[in-house]
Amino acid sequence: MALEWISHRGESADAPENTIPAFKLARERHTDGSECDVHLTADGQLAVCHDDTTERMGDRKLVVAASTAAEISAINAAGPFKPRYGTVKIPLLPEVFECVGPGRRLYIELKNGSPRLADAVQRQLRNSGLAPDQVVIISFDAETCTYAKRTMPAHTVLWLTSLNGPEAASPAALADRLRGLEVDGIDAWSERLTPELAAAVKTAGGYLAVWTVDDADTARRMISYGVDAITSNRAAALRAELQTL
Repeated sequence: MALEWISHRGESADAPENTIPAFKLARERHTDGSECDVHLTADGQLAVCHDDTTERMGDRKLVVAASTAAEISAINAAGPFKPRYGTVKIPLLPEVFECVGPGRRLYIELKNGSPRLADAVQRQLRNSGLAPDQVVIISFDAETCTYAKRTMPAHTVLWLTSLNGPEAASPAALADRLRGLEVDGIDAWSERLTPELAAAVKTAGGYLAVWTVDDADTARRMISYGVDAITSNRAAALRAELQTL
């Protein structure tokens, strides 16, 4: 399987993260896919943003879980890109589906993971027009990952991990943890990934993605470990940089 280059929150080095311009830019640059983050709004919609609040990227602060989709969509989420992009709204997940395109992937991170959030994503996916192999579900919440795999078995589910807990104490511990979760692999923080831990994931039959890699030296190291996917804020540029070195 060829290495996949995934645009982190879209091509977020050059456009406002988790917005339609960032996801469209990733598609235009022909990366292998994009990663996005979803939260449930107060009225049960799926807002695509990283934080619990809109403060960091937005023009005012709202708590996503306490706000309606309409209230969230009224936020200007251009952040530091406002001089170039003007007004950019926080999208809902179905709007992001339209940016994926044929043969590309969408990694969906379940923020503050819960069965309710996984169920909401599953409902939206039924009418997304995306094939099961185009969607990867990820979450830091291990129980949510297991639940998501059981309820969405056709989709790849990866456990997000910083590799700073007991599961990373040894390669055997990580392999046992992966098998116990009954998911398809892990999406690991590149800074803590070692060749031994990478080999443990692969030996256990797991898919291995890493985040967030923006420099060529780290990317080359991850490739030498045999990773399956690299998530980057500048995925297209980093891919091109490695191809020319």
